[in-house]
Amino acid sequence: MTYIGNDAFRNCINLESIIIPEGLTSISDGTFSGCSGLISVTIPNSVATIQHYAFNQCTSLNRVIVSDSITEIATPDNATGIETGAFYCCSNLRNISIPNTVSSIGEVAFKGCKSLVNVTAKGVTDIGNLAFSECSSLESITINKQVSYIGNSAFDECTDLTEIITSDVQIGIKTSNNVVGIGDNAFKNCKKLRNAIVPDRATSIANGAFFGCISLVSIVIPKSVTSIGTIAFLGCINLTSITIPSSVTAIGEGTFLNCNALTEIKGVKGSFAETWAKENGYTFIVQ
Repeated sequence: MTYIGNDAFRNCINLESIIIPEGLTSISDGTFSGCSGLISVTIPNSVATIQHYAFNQCTSLNRVIVSDSITEIATPDNATGIETGAFYCCSNLRNISIPNTVSSIGEVAFKGCKSLVNVTAKGVTDIGNLAFSECSSLESITINKQVSYIGNSAFDECTDLTEIITSDVQIGIKTSNNVVGIGDNAFKNCKKLRNAIVPDRATSIANGAFFGCISLVSIVIPKSVTSIGTIAFLGCINLTSITIPSSVTAIGEGTFLNCNALTEIKGVKGSFAETWAKENGYTFIVQ
């Protein structure tokens, strides 16, 4: 057997386990969607592709073993990644280690996986919109240091997220046509996130990117960033200091609104950051 068709086992609610045979090369769209009793899945070495919504609403699924042989999970143009809704609302899934061959995680891929605690994705350089949104138990994620894009609301409402670990792994990096940056509301209401490092390739921090991150005390913004969006850090009540590089030439309205502990901004003399800080009542410290 090398192929299972679309929706083949959709809504088989009493299916508890399945052995995917060696030799199968693809898991099609929606193959196990709605299999609410499915507990564990091991994906064999022969599988090269996992298609859209393959395990959507598998609410009892708590263990997934993904083989290093997987190079494509429902992505166009022969990209390597986990794409739309692959594990959407698998509410019992606790841990997943994504092989270094995978470089992109698509929209809503793990949205609503409320039991997901840790994610290792060392080869990933592109994280799509809402990819981990509402993963309320997610505590840490390891991603590639060269990540180029974190999409809109990618970690929105990940209220237990405390750390983002960056890896130097270079495997699987792809050229992306996406805007390089952090999307709108990317880390909105990640209330336990204390420290954040903006990726070295990012050119923008979008609107509301760190909105409501009430535990955030420090953030490193690289020299590649040219703009910081509206309400990007609104309500970060424990943020005490921030360094804004000379590359930044635009700061949106209300960017640091209700950041009550923020009294100083650091940067380069004569920069846009210095002018902005003084115009908005902050002490500017030249570095």
